[in-house]
Amino acid sequence: MERLSPSAAGRPSPTAAIEPYGARDPSPLRDAEIQVQEEDGPSDGSRLLACLQVWAQHRDGRVRLHYRMRSSGSPGPLPDAAQLHERLQDLAPPLPAAWHEALLQGWPLPLHGLHRIELVPGAVWVSIAIGLKPSLQRRLDAQWRARPQARPNLAGPAAANPRHASPPRPLPRSESHAEEQKTAVIVGAGLAGCAMADALARRGWRVTVLERSERIGGAVAGIPLLAQHPALSPGEDRRSRLLVAALLASRRLAGRLGDAMHWCGRFQPMPLAEARMRTAGVPPSIAQPVGHSDPGVHGVEGWQGIWYPGCAMAHPQRWWQRLLQDPAVELHLSRSVAAVRGSGGRWQALGHDGEVIASAAVLILANQAQAFALAELPDAARGRLRHSWIQVAVGTAAEDGAKEGLKNEAELAERGAVSRPRILGGSRYLLEDPGRHCVIGPLRPGEDRARAHLQLDGTADITPPGLTTDDAAYRWQLSEPAERLLLRDNLPMIGAAPDAAAIMASARQYARNDRLPLPRRQSLHLLTGLGGRGLLWSVLGAEMIAAAVNREPPVVEPDLQDAVDPARFLRRSLRRAAAGQAEGTKLLSS
Repeated sequence: MERLSPSAAGRPSPTAAIEPYGARDPSPLRDAEIQVQEEDGPSDGSRLLACLQVWAQHRDGRVRLHYRMRSSGSPGPLPDAAQLHERLQDLAPPLPAAWHEALLQGWPLPLHGLHRIELVPGAVWVSIAIGLKPSLQRRLDAQWRARPQARPNLAGPAAANPRHASPPRPLPRSESHAEEQKTAVIVGAGLAGCAMADALARRGWRVTVLERSERIGGAVAGIPLLAQHPALSPGEDRRSRLLVAALLASRRLAGRLGDAMHWCGRFQPMPLAEARMRTAGVPPSIAQPVGHSDPGVHGVEGWQGIWYPGCAMAHPQRWWQRLLQDPAVELHLSRSVAAVRGSGGRWQALGHDGEVIASAAVLILANQAQAFALAELPDAARGRLRHSWIQVAVGTAAEDGAKEGLKNEAELAERGAVSRPRILGGSRYLLEDPGRHCVIGPLRPGEDRARAHLQLDGTADITPPGLTTDDAAYRWQLSEPAERLLLRDNLPMIGAAPDAAAIMASARQYARNDRLPLPRRQSLHLLTGLGGRGLLWSVLGAEMIAAAVNREPPVVEPDLQDAVDPARFLRRSLRRAAAGQAEGTKLLSS
């Protein structure tokens, strides 16, 4: 048996093999996982590339690899993307082209946090933790110790340091049973349902989506274009870190969705001093303070603020149309779900007369406020709910304008160029997809249409250059009002639903010991409360839930998981009970 050992030049031995500890035949690793962790401290990436090179040569499609790296200090000890590219070029034999590209595109920016690169969907990942607090790193280690794993025999990091290797616990499931379990029902066909179905289908899951209305799109079904709206806070609070994670997740998604999502940027006006404070420590590829905006770059002239070059706009209908081409995704409209129940290790969605509409191993509730009732969550578990309504002015391309726009778009395509939609910021913004739609909003629901159009001239925070609602190329009308659900802390709910009945039955015990994990309703998940940032939160939340149910490495660090945990409001009530506060005492008495 030969062990993996990088040469002095940083190149691996091409004849090295991967075998489990105590086994000469790799077959016991079928339906198992291998986890390899590199030592803390500086790294030039050679051990990572050596491991991946051997894995690419000897991999079995039913064995999954998770390679972990961590740097306890700044991102400095890690090679940058240019250095990584140079090492990839020198690697012989080379990595598969898709792996090469995924490594370069996903290599972390100089940001503290947890970064994950997926080389093979559902099979091969690289996780890189940069500058995590020891308490967060210990929680990450505990998450992986609790998962069924197999111990690898890789010379270097894991073999030389067995304390980092995972205990040999092969998965007890047969392949056919595993495939049977990869089924999900999603309630709600809005942004959250679409992103969730996309994330699971990409991992090989069979997905059934149930929507109570007669059309897809949920609350934004009548809006043809949507924009991402990040809003960083001063300092690295959890909300800002989540928004950065959502922008990075969207960047990975945009490359797969073609014309359903455009990566085109957004400008947020504010004083320059405030912009600098909010973007301190954030890489320029995510957010840049701007002292004097350039209309050719930022879409507006002479403004101060923050430019987000990685923001995107999306076409919900195009996204759904693209998704429904996948035979693994099944959509049912006009199917209202009255209740859900677990039965025989599966979840069932029930209609109003009690009939079973659909059943699957996993159930995801992505239907705004109705999700709380279906998950049987009391007021204490969801906090105070708020609803806001928006409308937008939608311009549909007139016939001549549409022809001209499509002609110009075809000419751009022939030259290899891409038409660049615009995203502008402020209380009003403009989205323009040449030759098809323009969207200006948000407007106040019920606002007079003519007055709403005039607001875009001198009274808007930003005057869109080169386009007004009087433009003859577009026919304008107001969209239907769209309802947005906001939770008390302005963060979404993403993750496993708490078992509120079990928690409240033992509330005194959980109030006395804050470290006890709260019981969950197994395989029931929530993705709701997206508020005005649905396009950002839906993408990140879908990746987080899909990674959890597919037993993948986590997408974000543990404290960010806590920030959006569906059990967080119950946990806060229990803490108040332990402190003798009135709200918590009420929970105990109930």
